[in-house]
Amino acid sequence: MKICIAGFKTILCSLVFALLIINLADAGVKTINPGKRVDIRKLVKLTGLEEVVILSADSVVDKIFPILKKAIAKDNQIVTEAVLAIMKRTTMSLVKRQISSQGGLVDRVIPIYDRHYTHNEIRALIKFYES
Repeated sequence: MKICIAGFKTILCSLVFALLIINLADAGVKTINPGKRVDIRKLVKLTGLEEVVILSADSVVDKIFPILKKAIAKDNQIVTEAVLAIMKRTTMSLVKRQISSQGGLVDRVIPIYDRHYTHNEIRALIKFYES
């Protein structure tokens, strides 16, 4: 059981660290050309970033929930598979909303693309992914 708890703590710490990094990305945000912003959104859509994040989150949830189930079962025998299934669906629903919502993941990666690519490079990447 100690291994399960330690694994859960490691995963939880990793998630908290990732959220802190994402929140720090807002510091020093500059205004981005609206046309470039639209093109970056299009590129992000073409590259399937949202789908990759959802698959990754689903994988993490699949790893966390058995650990969570063991930890909960130790203290509370009433929690059923149905409750855990609801928790998993709710978690994935929240992840999906956070990806595309205002200020979500897509909005947070736009400044990164803006910083590392010119508008012409973004257009060239769009052309490549559309071909």
